[in-house]
Order: sequence, then structure tokens, then C-alpha cells
Amino acid sequence: MCNSEDERKRLWMHLISLKSILESFPWMLAGDVNVVAHSSERKLDRGLINDIWLTQIPNSEVEFLLPEVSDHCPALIKLTTLRQSPQKPVMFFHFWVKHPEFLKLVEESWTVPVSGKLMVVLQKKLKRPKPMLRNFNFTQYGDLTKKVRMKKEELAAAQLATLMQSPKADAENERKLSLELFELLKAEESLGRQKSKIRWVGYFSQISDEAVGFFKQLMGTTDANVEGCKKELWTDLLQVSLTDKQRTAISQNVTREEIKEAIFT
Repeated sequence: MCNSEDERKRLWMHLISLKSILESFPWMLAGDVNVVAHSSERKLDRGLINDIWLTQIPNSEVEFLLPEVSDHCPALIKLTTLRQSPQKPVMFFHFWVKHPEFLKLVEESWTVPVSGKLMVVLQKKLKRPKPMLRNFNFTQYGDLTKKVRMKKEELAAAQLATLMQSPKADAENERKLSLELFELLKAEESLGRQKSKIRWVGYFSQISDEAVGFFKQLMGTTDANVEGCKKELWTDLLQVSLTDKQRTAISQNVTREEIKEAIFT
């Protein structure tokens, strides 16, 4: 196929036109390609791909099998895509708001204009800060325990230089390191508290089921042979009785004034 010079030119022009149409998609040209770019090329069976294919299907490969009785090698194309785990939702940490740059970053993200209907605009604006928040948390608080340890080492070196009256002693730098360490320690403590609450919320239903089951087993089931006590017996045992006025008071509806008095006093 395409043995003449004109035919080869038409084929290459056709491939160029396909490239302009499919340039945003991964695509492959595979088979008996006897139109070569250089005289040194002798292999006819091949698979040609574009740049996007390399990006989106990087682990794909073409295996050329033995030709056996054919003049050409069968081509086995293996497509292996990377399995991407679903992205985790952004967890909001309370200590973010203490950082001097946090509100500024959120405001910059929120004020960027968005076109569309009001609900679409709201959805996009709520979704847009997520990458920014991930990057902010990674750069400022990523591996928080390690950051705390390193800051402690910096402060210890600065304090030692001061105690040794070293020429490298710098009181202002020591104060700065102390404040930075204090903020990191507060962030670490806040992170620990927040994560512990999340774990307890997850276990709450299990704890509740366990407690209910324990008391059910402890109390047992209702015994049909046990009869209820008479009112007179309970009155005699408790030695408590209500007057007619008290009975009338507890049977009346609760008024709005009584609710206000109970809540606000």
C-alpha cells in the first residue's frame, strides 16, 4: 500500500489532519505500516501513538508475536490504566483559622468571578478552594510532628548560643523561633483533639449498642408470673402522698411563662 511517492504524501497529510481532529484524545495507529520516514527503517509492523496517549495510558505496550506462517508479526496491544483511588474529602482543621494567611487565601479564592446560574456559581465557589486548602495544609502543617521536632531543635540551638554567649546569639531570632514553636504546638494539640473526637463519634453507635445489650442481659426478660403491686402498697412503702392541690398542679398544662422562667432564671 502507498508505494508511490504521491500516495505516501497523501497518507501523511491524512494523518496530520487526523491529529488536528483527535489532538485532545489518546489515539494509536497500529498495523502493517510500510510507509517509513527513513530508508533505515525496515520493520513494517508497528504501533504509533500520540503524546496524550503517553500521559493517560503510560503503562500500555505492544507485543509483537512470532509470525509463524504469515509474513507479518501479530501485534498484541495491552492497555493498562492506573487505578486512581477516589480523592479524599478535604478535612477542615480548626487551627487553620489561626494562621495569618488563611482568611486572605480563602477571600482571594472566593472573589474570583464565576459565570453561570446562581446555584452553579455557588457550587463552583464552594468547590474551588479545595485544592488551595490541601496545598495550604501541606505547606504549612504537613508532617506536623516533624515540623515541631525540627523547630524545637532550632530553638534549642538558638538558646544554647545565648547561654554560651556565642557571637551567633540572636535574641530576636530566638524570640521568633519561640513564637513559631508555640503556634506549631497549639496546632498539634488542636489536631489531636479534633481527630480524637472524630474517632469517638465513629465508635459511639457501637458503644451505645454494647451498653444497651449489657443492661438487657442484666435485667433479663419480663416474668409473666410476677404480678404488679397495688397503689396502696407503694404509698405505704414510700410514705409519700400528694394533696389534692398538688395533684391538680402537676396535671395542668405547662404555660409559656413557666418555660421562660425555667430557661432564663
